[in-house]
Order: sequence, then C-alpha cells, then structure tokens
Amino acid sequence: MAYMIVQRLAVAGTSVIYLSGTAVRDAYRGSGFFKRMFDTAMTAEFGDPAAAEFCLCWRTRNPVIYVLGRAQCRSVVPVIRAETHGAGARINRP
Repeated sequence: MAYMIVQRLAVAGTSVIYLSGTAVRDAYRGSGFFKRMFDTAMTAEFGDPAAAEFCLCWRTRNPVIYVLGRAQCRSVVPVIRAETHGAGARINRP
C-alpha cells in the first residue's frame, strides 16, 4: 500500500533524517499513510520526536509530499509556497 525509505545520518554532530523515497498507492492516498509512516519512523528513531532536535531532508519532485514534509518542520530551505492545484498538484512559484 505504501512505503517510506528512511536513512539516518549525522552531520557535524546533528542527527539528520533523510527520506529518499515515499509512495502511497493511489487507492490509499489521502487517508493519512504518509503521516502515520513518518510518525512511526520518528518515534522509532527518537522515542519522543517532539523533544528531538534534528534536520529532516527529503528527495521529492512531488509537491504534495513537499507540503506534507514541510508540515513537520520549523523551517524549510528552499521555501516554496504552499498553494497546490489540481490532481497533479503543482506548486505556484513566485
């Protein structure tokens, strides 16, 4: 139904979580699989992710995954506006 590839790294003593692949089968999109997978991975890594300090990196060309990942972060680089439109969910750039 869904998968998430998670790699744990460290850069200058900071924990880095790298999401190098995520997919949810069409029939299950919109039912919270990404959030459940992400929450499970972060709890397994940190126990209490709300108290953890780490850098989250992800590789995606999918603006929906970008928006979902951005929701987990205090700040994001590069900044891409949140507006998405249509089934293909493209990002409006300034």
